[in-house]
Amino acid sequence: MLKSAIQAYKSDGTRPAFDELTGINTLASGTTYYFELPGPRDLLCSAHCLWDASIILTSVVMEDSNLPGDITTAYSSTAGHWLTENPSTAYIPVTGSGVSVTNATVAATGGAAGGCMINIADQGSYRQRIKVVVAGTGGAFRCFVWNKGQ
Repeated sequence: MLKSAIQAYKSDGTRPAFDELTGINTLASGTTYYFELPGPRDLLCSAHCLWDASIILTSVVMEDSNLPGDITTAYSSTAGHWLTENPSTAYIPVTGSGVSVTNATVAATGGAAGGCMINIADQGSYRQRIKVVVAGTGGAFRCFVWNKGQ
């Protein structure tokens, strides 16, 4: 398994197909996925997401929680358990035709492979996750994480 690759959770708590050698999660259309970011909580958390040309993404966002795992799951959609980081001053580098960023929300219209890098500095929350909403067409999606000091 790739050291920093993350397997997703579907919104119902099950997991999609995952290739441990490549880190590819096969995501279905019309589904929400969550990638809980593991590791120590440092001053900088970085998530690198990549996708194939077929997938259409409504949103890719970073969410935070200070609730431990015995109170909420990595895939909880209960109001207040996870809060979206969406600052208007965010800079998120992206690549790929049809990829856009509004504040800290990434979207992709499909038709071209692409990716984004979400860096959250001075992170103080106990847990972080990447929430991915897939529309229209599914496809291959990978998420890798790194924390300062690893």
